[in-house]
Parts: sequence; structure tokens; C-alpha cells
Amino acid sequence: MNKNVMKGAAAILIGLAAMSCSRDLGEVEQKEQSALESAEATLGFHIPDDQDWVMSSKVKANVSVNGKDGAMYTVKVYSNNPLKEDIAYVLAKGDVQNGETFTSEFRYPSNLLEMYLSLTDSEGETIYTRAAIENGQLVASFDNSPSASRVTRANAVVAGDPFTFESTANYYKTSVPAGAKDINTTSDSDCISAGVLVATSGMRTGDKKVNLWQGPAVDIYINGNVTVPSDAYIYSANFYVLPGATLTMNKQANYVCAIYVASGGTLNYNVSKLETNNDNSGKRSCIYNLGTVNFADNFEANQDVIIYNEGTMTGKDITSKPADGNPSYFYNFGTLTLTGNMILNSKSNFYNEGTVTVNGETQASQQKIYWINKGHYTSGTINMHPWNDTFYNYCQLFVRGEANFHNGAFHLMDNAYIEAASADIDNFIVYMGNNSGFNIKGDTYWGLYGEDFRGKYDHQGFAASGTKAYVRLGGTTTVSERMYALVLTGNITYAINNLVDLGANNSGVRPTHEFRTGTVEADYSKLVVTPKAQTGQCGATWKIDPPTEVSNIWTYAFEDKKIGTDYDMNDVVLKVRENESNPNQLIVTLVAAGCEYDNLVYLGDQLITWNGKSEVHEALGVDKGTVVNTGWGTVKSTVSTTISKPSGFDFQEADFKIVPVIKGEETEAIGIAKFGNPYGIIVPVNWQYPTERTNICDAYDYVDAEKVKHSFRAWAKSSNHSEATDWYNHPTGSVMNVAVK
Repeated sequence: MNKNVMKGAAAILIGLAAMSCSRDLGEVEQKEQSALESAEATLGFHIPDDQDWVMSSKVKANVSVNGKDGAMYTVKVYSNNPLKEDIAYVLAKGDVQNGETFTSEFRYPSNLLEMYLSLTDSEGETIYTRAAIENGQLVASFDNSPSASRVTRANAVVAGDPFTFESTANYYKTSVPAGAKDINTTSDSDCISAGVLVATSGMRTGDKKVNLWQGPAVDIYINGNVTVPSDAYIYSANFYVLPGATLTMNKQANYVCAIYVASGGTLNYNVSKLETNNDNSGKRSCIYNLGTVNFADNFEANQDVIIYNEGTMTGKDITSKPADGNPSYFYNFGTLTLTGNMILNSKSNFYNEGTVTVNGETQASQQKIYWINKGHYTSGTINMHPWNDTFYNYCQLFVRGEANFHNGAFHLMDNAYIEAASADIDNFIVYMGNNSGFNIKGDTYWGLYGEDFRGKYDHQGFAASGTKAYVRLGGTTTVSERMYALVLTGNITYAINNLVDLGANNSGVRPTHEFRTGTVEADYSKLVVTPKAQTGQCGATWKIDPPTEVSNIWTYAFEDKKIGTDYDMNDVVLKVRENESNPNQLIVTLVAAGCEYDNLVYLGDQLITWNGKSEVHEALGVDKGTVVNTGWGTVKSTVSTTISKPSGFDFQEADFKIVPVIKGEETEAIGIAKFGNPYGIIVPVNWQYPTERTNICDAYDYVDAEKVKHSFRAWAKSSNHSEATDWYNHPTGSVMNVAVK
């Protein structure tokens, strides 16, 4: 053939091809434009040109772990709160050795501003934290290093405390020294001014009454059943109650008196006071007990007095004289039981490493009082309110009634525990150590605080150090209208049964309560606390019933035609997640078929089948054309299949699509919309899709009390997804919540 003729024919063919392509392109554009106009008419709003229907973002997590030497841990990151939900959705997980950092990049729902994380050790113990997402980064740390179960006694328990611990073994005498004179036969007719005496069967009375006048202290050994009569005069004396002996005191020492009760000995102190009347000697009146001491009903320890119990003490009320400038000290290493009250006034200081039971009130009523509990302390009520921040609980404090914490701070140390029936808290902050716990069973009221309080402390409420602390508030927790009346800061797992915020409707004082980054909210019924048995143990065991954990579920929802559809987004609904036991696989669950046509499902070029069935109706076990799991017609169990995860798989970029089959012929595939008409969308959660014939705008049209929109319409209309990014969490119309198997 003539080449020129060939060239001419080729030119004609090329021209015809160009005209055909131009015509085809115009048809595609026209079809897309028609589909967009149809979508806008049905949805009822203009779809912005930059709306790409993407509801997920990428984040890079860096989670450092400080724990036990050589230990291996598992880190998990969740898309929801694992302590509030029955199912926890895992976005990322991995193993990390102590001292190293877990790193992972993954997609997450864009509405999240923070994420919950967990750390599980080889024994199955799990702790939780919460961290903010900033500039595409999620940075968190866990400190699971071992901490002591109980702090042992030492001088200066806390910095600045006034306690002095003594080696008391030599204080308790077990026999009468040689040469001791019988106090009833001594030749002294008036004054007994010095010497070593023994009393075996009473004290001198009548004209030879006990008269310990000024001079060196007299040592009196009690080796029987001996009573100091009320008409005795005691200026200075040391009483040593020997094993098996009983001393009954009916007269108080006027100046300095020391009583030492050996194991097996008994002191009946029937006098209302023990005082140190300053004689410039530097000595103090004191009672040191390794046996048994029974106090009078109302006992005052005043003016530099020391009570040092290593045995058993009982009484009704113990108090110290108000406005007394000289401090008194109470040390308990044994058992102290009061049927009444323990009142600390002036500079009285209390230290416990044993067991204390106060049936009435424990009160610290003035400033500069140290109260330190390293043992087990139980009180009917407790009232600590004198602008002190010198209250420390290292072990267990139980309050059968109300705990009143006013004007100061309480230190809840590592592994310590407080439990009360109810609480009234004003001008107060609780500092929490690692693994400490604060448990109020009934109502709690958080009152107003003054500006002087804010000058001393950052906020009212709780501030935790370490990687875990627990706050559990039962009954009703009422928060006053003052800003920051209840704030939790640090790694605190908290559960509040019922929160009533009196300032909720007054924007001028908000926020009245705040749970800062690091805190994790648990469902109240799931956070269970069991105080440890008192013998040799402190703190409590905090247990959270673990939720069922699955990989994060992504919902792929399709309409099976682009024009004239109802946008109920349920013609084909898929729920897809990573296989929990094999990260190289995907579990694809077919949830619903509300479609008019037969439909096939593809991932890329791979046809997906369930139990050998590829058409969605057949896969769900119904006749073609039957509506399944959309609120109309048939309800069936979902069906799942496992497929290999493609290399470089991304849930947002995944090429899931449906292909309608009309008259036996596969038609144009409908994939995930990238702009314009939202015929297919990816929702990055286990989404509750609309019921049959319920427009997505009607199913998700939520507006809260402050007129903040959380609706699909608000999100879809916003430029650059600037509004209502959490719309899919706020259904208002009829939706389906089908269990995924």
C-alpha cells in the first residue's frame, strides 16, 4: 500500500480515536456530576470540593519502659478507653524489653486527641496510662520498677519531722537491783529524796505518806500489786513496773515522772494528766510500755510528754492541752485501742507503726502537727484541718464514718491505702505515691477553696507520682462551683460512681473539675479494691476486670449505586481488623446486605469469599435480594473470613470495593469515595451504621446542650474536616449495632 495513503488512514484513525476519548471523558464527567448532584440533593447540603471523606490520621508512638531488670513487657495502644468499655480496640501492640522504647507508626481515628495505653508484664499484671497526640507523635512512658512493700522505721521518717526513735530494751527492768530499800520501811519520815526503792505491796500512807521532794530522781521498782495513793506527793521519780507486777497511779507527778512497764507488767493510770512541769533539766514525763497500760477515761498528755507504746494500751479519750507551746509525742508500735477520741492539739505529734483503733474521732486541730501512720489505723471519723501538710500515711487508714480533710495536704505514700465511708474536702490536696489508693465508699463533697490555698498548692484534689495510683469515689461526688475544685493529675486510674458538678451550667467558673493527661477513667463497677490483710501487709489490691481485646475494627460501608441512592450506607457493610494471632492476616466480616442487586466484594483484584460463597446474600445464607441486618427483614449472624494482608497494607488506602451483578453481568465497581459523592466510606471504628432507608444525616445529627455539632452533616460540610470529627460516635437516629464474630 502507498505509504502516503497509509499515513492518511492513520491520521483519520487517530482523529477518530481522539474524538471517541473526548466523548468518553465527557460522559464520565457528566456521570460524576450527575452523581454529585444526586448526592447533594439527597443529603441536603453542598459537598465541598476538598471533602475527601478521610476520617483517620497517622501517628508515631514512642513508649519508653522502665521496669524490672531483664523483664519483657507488652505495650498496647487503644482507640477507646479499655477500662470503660466491654471491648477494647487495639490500634498497635508489641513486645519491648525493660529499658527500651516501643516504636510503631499506625493509623487512628482522627477525632482522638489522646490515646490510652497499657503495659503488661510476664505475670499478667497490667497498668494503664493516657497520653496526648501532638504533631503526629504519641509519647508516653511507663515506670513499673519494683517499690518496697513497706517502709521500715528510721529517724526522720520524712524531712523535718520531730520524731526520735529509741532503743528501749534497757528501759524495761525485769528484776529488783541489789541494795534496793523497801519504800514502806525506809526511815525517811518526811521526804524520800534519793535512792533505789522497791514496792511490793502498796505505798506508804498516813504520816509516812509518799513524799518525793526536790532532788535527784528516785528509782522505784514495782514488784507486786502497788497503788500510789492520791495523797502522795511526787516531784520526780522513775517507776519500773516489773513482769507480773501492777502499778496503779492515783496521783500525777508534779514535775518529771517516768514510768516504764516491762512485758507482763501492768499500769493502771487513773490520773487525767501526764505533764512535764519544766524544771530546766531537759527531762520529760513519759510512759514507755512493753506490757499493758490502762488509761483513765479522759487522759491528757501535756508539755513535752512522751508516750511510747510497744505493748498494749487502752483508754477512752487521749488528748493534749490546747495552745500548749511545748510538743508532746505519741509513738505506737504495739496495739492502741480507744473507745473515745484521739485529739491532737498544740504541737502534739503522732507516729504509728502498730495497730490503732479509735472508735470515736481522730482530730488534728492546730498547725505544726505531724501525723505519720506506718501501720494500721482505724477511726470512727477523722478530722484534719489545721493548715498542715504534715499528714503521712504509709500503710492503711480506715475511717468507718466521715473523713474531713480541710486546709492542708495529705501524703498517701507508696503502696498506701485510705478508705472512708464518706468525705468532706475543702482547701485540700492529696499527694499520691506509686500504687497508692484512695477509696470513698459513699458521698464526697468537694467544697470551695480560698485564694490562700491556691497560693500554697496548684489545685484541689489529687496529684500522683509514679506510674499508678487509684481513686475510687462511690455514692455521689459533688463538686462546688469554684474553678479547679476537683483536679486529678498524674498517672491515676479513677472511677467515680456519680459526678454532680454544681458549676456545670456556669461557664464563668469552669472547669470546676478536670482530669489531666495521664489519668485513666475506669468503669466504677469494674474497679474492684480489696484491702490487704493487716498482719504484716499494707495497701490494697486493685483489680480491673480486663475487657475483651480485639484489633481495631474498621468499617467499610457502601451504597450499590451512585445515582438515586438513599445513603443509608448499608447496602454492603464490612468490618475489617487485623488478626489478633497473626498480624500478617486480615479478618474480613460481612455484616449487612441491604442491597438491591447481587454484589461481590473485592480487595484489589482478589475476590473475597465466605465459606466458599462470594455473593453477599449467599454468603449470609439468604436468598438473593433479601435484606439482611439492616433493621428490616432478616437477621442473620455475621460471617467472617481470613485473608492474607497485602504488603504495605493501609486501612485507609485499602482497595475494598463492591461489584454489583445485574442480569448475571458484573458492572462498574463501587469503591471508597475520594471526593464528591460518598457512595463508599471508611469509618475507623466499629461503626453503628444506619438502618434501612435511614439517611446517614438523620442517623447522625447530634447537637449537644451547648449547640456544638457532632453530626455527619457538620463534618461533611466543614473545610479540611475542622468540625465534628467525632460524628460517628454520636448516633441520634435509627442505627444498627450488630455483634461482630
